[in-house]
Amino acid sequence: MDAATAANDSIVEINKFDGDHFHLWKFKMMTVFEEKDLRDIASGVEKWEDQGDTAEQARYTKRQKKAFAIVCLPLEDSHLSMVCSCKMAAEAWKRLENQYEKKSLTNKLYLRKKFFAWRSPKEATCSSTSTK
Repeated sequence: MDAATAANDSIVEINKFDGDHFHLWKFKMMTVFEEKDLRDIASGVEKWEDQGDTAEQARYTKRQKKAFAIVCLPLEDSHLSMVCSCKMAAEAWKRLENQYEKKSLTNKLYLRKKFFAWRSPKEATCSSTSTK
């Protein structure tokens, strides 16, 4: 098996998303999308309308199904119901982002306050505090 085939058939194991640490899970998922050349489909940049002939449409449909599976399969059942009605990978991905990646002014102010109020414990090292 050559390197290209091995890269395309590689199996990546990602823990199922349980509702915690969405930013870390999202990073892992984006890495998988990038490796499988599906990032544009998952993010909604590449769309059905962009496809010309039937061969391109068939290729797009196959990639869309693969991206949709990558979004849905690593979800706990309790979170899977949120994307069951979605037809496209980008729609499911956006729904997860909207639910778990809160970008409200309240959250931004809370994080800013938490950041400026944080103090390093005396016994902590740089590497241990940078992960917090």
